[in-house]
Amino acid sequence: MSKPFNLPALRGKLGLDQAQMAERMGLEQEAYLALEADAGKVQQPHATLAHMASLDVAIERGDPKLASTTMREKIIAWHRLQAAQASGSNNQPG
Repeated sequence: MSKPFNLPALRGKLGLDQAQMAERMGLEQEAYLALEADAGKVQQPHATLAHMASLDVAIERGDPKLASTTMREKIIAWHRLQAAQASGSNNQPG
C-alpha cells in the first residue's frame, strides 16, 4: 500500500498558507482543510492538483526545486521524449 500524499509538507515547501494552497488547487478552503486533516481522503486528482500548484509556484518564483519531485521527474521525461523525437526527425529523409 502506498503512503498517503502529504499535502501539508508540500504546502510548507511552497511557503503557502492553507487558503493560498486551496486556491491554487481550485478547491474551497473547507474542502482543502478536510484533506489536510485526513490524508486518507487525498485522492489522485487532489495529488495531481497539488503537483500542478507546485509547478506554478516554481515557475513564478524562478526556483525549479519548488516543483514536487513527481513533477520534476515528469518534466525530465518530457524533455527526453522531445529530444528523442527531435533527433529522430533530423535523421529522417526528407
